[in-house]
Amino acid sequence: MVKVHYRRGLYIVLERAVLLADPLSPPQEKINAILVSHAHSDHCNIKALLSVPNVPKLMSRATRDLIDPRRKLKNVILLEPGDTVELGNVTIEAHEAGHVLGSLQFTIHSRQSVVYTGDVNLERRVILPPGDLLKADVLIIEATYGRPEYTFPPREVLYRELLHVVKERLSEGKPLALGARKLGVAQEVTALLAHSGIAVPLVHPSIDRYNRLYEEYGVILGPYAVAEYVVEKPVPYVAPLRSGKTFPCTGWAAKYSKGLPLSSHAGFDKLVRYALESGAESIYTVYGFAKCLAKFLREEGLNAEPVPVKS
Repeated sequence: MVKVHYRRGLYIVLERAVLLADPLSPPQEKINAILVSHAHSDHCNIKALLSVPNVPKLMSRATRDLIDPRRKLKNVILLEPGDTVELGNVTIEAHEAGHVLGSLQFTIHSRQSVVYTGDVNLERRVILPPGDLLKADVLIIEATYGRPEYTFPPREVLYRELLHVVKERLSEGKPLALGARKLGVAQEVTALLAHSGIAVPLVHPSIDRYNRLYEEYGVILGPYAVAEYVVEKPVPYVAPLRSGKTFPCTGWAAKYSKGLPLSSHAGFDKLVRYALESGAESIYTVYGFAKCLAKFLREEGLNAEPVPVKS
């Protein structure tokens, strides 16, 4: 019987092992291994990982480059999609998550198969392949956008809308600052603009850091330049999401009066599709609108509940 709970990290309790996924603080329980799905700070804390030097830590090479460039972490096991590792009586397999550079899903093979999606995106984009839709006995699925109002238009529609907004603004002779999360959507917006031929975009230095790492891993973003501030000439500028007045590119824009719901997460409909097609006997929802997504899935006839939170 698999048991799951959240305590500043996701604890997956198996018959013969306890795994901790995406810890934000040092482990408060005895664990056998740590799974790091990706490098966003709401899923990974370097101090938490450093606090347990003797515990194996599973992550992708890109995730390690992002969170541990000075190689301070000990007992790191690097996995790429398709790789497996055996830890005692448990086999762990890595899969593409399609969220950000280096993001992984994990299948844990024990008496039952358990899938932890981490943050996942199932759509093909101008950067990164889509995440895999995996089969499992037990599914632990993110619910960041686990409400119906966060059902996003198809990518091709969003891309057309974004390019239309940019063309319209530039035709007026005005600059346009596009706000995007520095790791994830910012690289997608950079690549879309650079490959569109409309104009060579400018990007903020904090975004360029991630852009360069994407390109080191073979993701072609196209031509762009770096600028500290928005320039006055009509050029699109890719800026951090919360920096001044920007046109926000984020899933939360589904409820804004302006912006575009362009997200590196799966929208509500894709999360439901994942749950339905996973074949899971038990489903746990975690993060974001976990209660709402679990309730909807139960109404669809699935055995779903939000991950219990312990203090």
